[in-house]
Amino acid sequence: MIGCSGNLGGISKSEKVLISHRADLCRKLAPEKYYPVLRQMAVFNKDDQQEVHSRVTQTDKVSLLLDKLDRLDNPYDVLIEVLKQNKTEKHVIQFLERALRRMLEVEVPKYHGRVISGSPADDDDLQDLPLPS
Repeated sequence: MIGCSGNLGGISKSEKVLISHRADLCRKLAPEKYYPVLRQMAVFNKDDQQEVHSRVTQTDKVSLLLDKLDRLDNPYDVLIEVLKQNKTEKHVIQFLERALRRMLEVEVPKYHGRVISGSPADDDDLQDLPLPS
């Protein structure tokens, strides 16, 4: 997964992006557009395609597609790759990548208004700081 960092509770942050934005994805994706790419990538077989296609509502189709992607080790990366190869859902790629970046942003700790990065180059600065009581 992109950056796949931050595996919390067995779920990576990129997987959390898919989970937390599932409703948005159900509104924005059109699974029928992705069948050829999913089959080409050997993510879907004919049965998977028919099962997703047989669902009545768009939400049910996307939900099942996401469930099937979730069985993979890297569902986020696979979905991004499918969208990139399809070349029609650039706004969805941007949406997911922004969501992942926001989730990966870590607040840098500050000590008396000074940023502490913990890098070796900052060791001299850290020696000047009093120890916590």
